[in-house]
Amino acid sequence: MRARWAIEAVQAGLRAYSQVLFARSWRVGALLLLATMLSPAVGLSGLVAVAVAHGFSRLAGLSAEATAEGVMGYNALLVGLGVGALLEPSPAAAALLVIAAATATLGTAAARSALGGAGLPALTLPFVLTLWLALGAAAALGVTRAPPLADPFAPAVGLPDVGVRLLRGLGALFFVPRADAGLLVLGALLIYSRYGALLLGIGLGLAGAMAVGLDPSQAILQQTLGFNMALTALAVGGVWFVPGPSALVAAAAAASMAGLLTLGAAPMLARLDLPVSVLPLNLVVLLTLLAARQRTRDVAPRSVDFLPGTPEENLHYYRTRVARFGAHYTTRFRAPFLGRWVVTQGERGEHTHKGLWYSALDFEVVGADGQRHAGSGARRQDWRCYGLPVLAAADGTVAVAVDGVPDNEPGGVDLEHNWGNLVVLYHGPGVYSLVAHLSSGSVAVQVGQFVRAGELLGRCGSSGRSPAPHLHFQLQAAATPGSPTLPVELHDVVLASPDGPETICGAAVPTEGQAVRNIEPDDALARLLDIRPGKRLRFVVEGQEQVVEASVDLLGQRLLKTARPAASLRYGVDGRLFTIYDALGSRRSVLHLLHMALPRLPFEAALIWTDHLPLRRFLPPAARWLLDPAQPFLPWDGLAVRYSARWEAGGLIVEGRSQREDRAGTPWVTTRAELAPGIGVRAVEVTVRGKRRRAERAAESPREAAQAGERAS
Repeated sequence: MRARWAIEAVQAGLRAYSQVLFARSWRVGALLLLATMLSPAVGLSGLVAVAVAHGFSRLAGLSAEATAEGVMGYNALLVGLGVGALLEPSPAAAALLVIAAATATLGTAAARSALGGAGLPALTLPFVLTLWLALGAAAALGVTRAPPLADPFAPAVGLPDVGVRLLRGLGALFFVPRADAGLLVLGALLIYSRYGALLLGIGLGLAGAMAVGLDPSQAILQQTLGFNMALTALAVGGVWFVPGPSALVAAAAAASMAGLLTLGAAPMLARLDLPVSVLPLNLVVLLTLLAARQRTRDVAPRSVDFLPGTPEENLHYYRTRVARFGAHYTTRFRAPFLGRWVVTQGERGEHTHKGLWYSALDFEVVGADGQRHAGSGARRQDWRCYGLPVLAAADGTVAVAVDGVPDNEPGGVDLEHNWGNLVVLYHGPGVYSLVAHLSSGSVAVQVGQFVRAGELLGRCGSSGRSPAPHLHFQLQAAATPGSPTLPVELHDVVLASPDGPETICGAAVPTEGQAVRNIEPDDALARLLDIRPGKRLRFVVEGQEQVVEASVDLLGQRLLKTARPAASLRYGVDGRLFTIYDALGSRRSVLHLLHMALPRLPFEAALIWTDHLPLRRFLPPAARWLLDPAQPFLPWDGLAVRYSARWEAGGLIVEGRSQREDRAGTPWVTTRAELAPGIGVRAVEVTVRGKRRRAERAAESPREAAQAGERAS
């Protein structure tokens, strides 16, 4: 037990080092620790500060998860490195180190509380403020300032002087302004992220250009300029915004602003005998994140609205999410009706869907005989869609409701009331949905009323500019009926072409002639994946048992976790679908097998659907390293997998086959999941390029079986 605690404490300390580069890897942290130890006094001070931060976090009862990730320790680490580099060793300096490390830890927790509520990161503001206080206290106590560190490695580097200066700048980030320390920092960054290294290089290049006019004697200012601009480029271009051309431009602009702040703040702070440190990085990143919230649409660059990972992970996760769920809206829109309807006019239709109103859909019902009406269709009551329920496509508040416009007989139109009877729902800032041409007297909601997805709004009619009964659906940015359209999307709907099979689409823009319906859930299938919080599932993977525990976090998100190996998986259940959003942590965990075999399962059997997995996960390490820097500028690289589900021998079999194949015609990836009533997931199997991994449920312990019985009763 003590050995396990010691290992976890060491890994938490190493992750504190990696957090300075926005990483969470103890391996990256180990290289950075080595870089600091090139100056023993600095390195040891950093180690003491990390130990103080870890102990203080545990004694104060701060978040165990944040402590394990190194989040509570990286500000204290930087304070410790700063004290070790700037002050001569003495009992007073040692006491200052311990107090400052604890203060930085407390400041980190406070900053996370204050800024986290606003959705902003704490960054290294606690370090900057605590270091300034420590230096002020040192002056009051008469602690001697240490001379600048020398760089004995510089003559042997064999690089041009500009290269040596840039490497010193990287080392200076950890208060060791030596070229050899900079090489270790660069190596750690390459392990963390190749694209991140590219961003860092851009920041350093801009810093070199900005430093051309500086006096050569201002080496410390050059180093400060370098690491502020480099880290700002990394933070903006790859950590808090999804990598891409627009994020690259934003990174260069933010790095330039950080450079301006560095040069502007240096003379003012020098009068107070305080270092600029990473203050410009903090100010520019926070200002950029706050300014981005004033955009009407979150595009170019797109904000990272999920748990930040490496730039490569952020990019691949975002692209995969776009392919799976659609890119335009956080709100998910289902088909606004019951049963199967057919698109009779799609986007850019020949009749009315043109110009600013190009993105809209018209729906009607087609019978088994292929006709939209019975008999001659001379009466509106003859049309199969007339009088059928029209439903809310998503949760929303009624912004506009119009009723009382008379229905037209087939062939007639009312140009005075173009949209006829209608309902406009507000779903979020700048996102409204409109259903129009409803039957007179059928509107069932009032302005200001909140409605859930699937609730009745009215009934299909032929009011307004409607020569035949049909339902008009569009998305728009304003509440005014008939405002210019936004790109229309339907989510998690079943589509079928006239002669094609039914397939489920995560995000679809149905075309003319396609049949559309919502998923018709089967309760028996849904019960197979009824995973309640607190439930523990045991799997055997390659001879080793892994325990999966279900929980709910503070944001209400459902999670599955394995402790050994450490991994987590976020999933959701909405009554129609089981969806896995992402899997993080060790690739040896059964959770990654679940993600590949069951990324999404509609609660309706005998359907076909395509899902997407990050291609990067299936590439050899060498290929990933070569492709990572170029990925933001290449077409999307996800791996499309076609899944199907069928009942077989009392259970459900879900099989997947990647559409990408090798030269022999063998799919890169095949998957199989077996689910059984009363058991849930019985087994998952994934084969990647001929290498097969399988996980099977282990027998429940008597205690777990008893708990399951209590839940069932």
